[in-house]
Amino acid sequence: MNPLYICSTAPQSGKSLLIMGLGFRLQEDGYKLGYLKPIGTNPTMVDHRITDSDAVFIKETLKLEEPLSQLCPVVLTHSLIQRAYQGRVRGLKERVLRAYEKLARGKDLVLIGGRGNLFAGGFIGLTGLDLAEALDSPTILVDSYRSDLLSIDYALDAQRFLGKRLLGVVLNRVPSAKMGYIQRKLAPFLERKAIMVLGLLPEDELLHSTTIRSLADALGAECIAGEAHLDRFVTRALIGAMTQEGAMRYLKHVKDSAIITGGDRVDIQLVSLEAGVGCIILTGGIRPNEAITARAEEKGTPIIVVNTDTFTVVEAFRQAMERLQIREESKIRRAADLVRANFDYQRLIKKLRLPRKRGSQR
Repeated sequence: MNPLYICSTAPQSGKSLLIMGLGFRLQEDGYKLGYLKPIGTNPTMVDHRITDSDAVFIKETLKLEEPLSQLCPVVLTHSLIQRAYQGRVRGLKERVLRAYEKLARGKDLVLIGGRGNLFAGGFIGLTGLDLAEALDSPTILVDSYRSDLLSIDYALDAQRFLGKRLLGVVLNRVPSAKMGYIQRKLAPFLERKAIMVLGLLPEDELLHSTTIRSLADALGAECIAGEAHLDRFVTRALIGAMTQEGAMRYLKHVKDSAIITGGDRVDIQLVSLEAGVGCIILTGGIRPNEAITARAEEKGTPIIVVNTDTFTVVEAFRQAMERLQIREESKIRRAADLVRANFDYQRLIKKLRLPRKRGSQR
């Protein structure tokens, strides 16, 4: 039985992306793969039982046979949190270890998905550090790149707490302008500190975008035009508060953007449509005139209407983008391709001393 704990420096750093990409490759090469989400933080109901939405997604994506109760033995529900506050939570580590022992039988490797950081879970007596130590598990740290020095400090801190259990690091969302510098400077520095740099995953617009449908759901918006195109992706939101002339100059360079503007700003709406933006979000519950909706249908541009003000919509958009999840088929394929192209798979196989499979020579 071989555990591999995958943790991160912060939420939404790319753990699921790496687990999916590695999972696909390992399965392709004939390895018997297991997956464990020790603590689920996104409760959902499946077959009248509470489980974790990430565990459901990984189970379906990697076509795993084990029941969800085994893949995710602990779910952080409101009830569990309240009991923890009252000091009435015991035995969670033992529950997780029992689940691991069951699903690890006959497996070459078990991928374990950690929480937001190594220290999350302390209030219920089960941090990532606790689990890595209990399983004596090699650990990969995933960091969503912000700056060279932060990435170095995160890696060194993880090494200080994990010791030899830190197998290596993966930097995710690396801007193309920084890739060469990181390869020449940051990666060699960490390697000299005995921290393997297993992957540098480039920033990717598709993975960090959301569908207009998902955005409309998050905003509680009504679609009044372009409904057939709600599965188009948008990558950013822009506030259409400038003059018409300013908008004409600016919107030429903002394809795949959501334009947030007032329902009474017919000028901005028209310019946005002609510029081919991804969608238009109208605030204040004001619906556009028939000419605008007709043109939107012609252009295939969704228009969604919300009752809230512009500031509230911008904040809701920001929060929705922070909660981005890889769920759509196109994102799953892109995630797998990114990991395949930018992760040192052979080095991992060698370091974990996994048995050589026919496909693992590639």
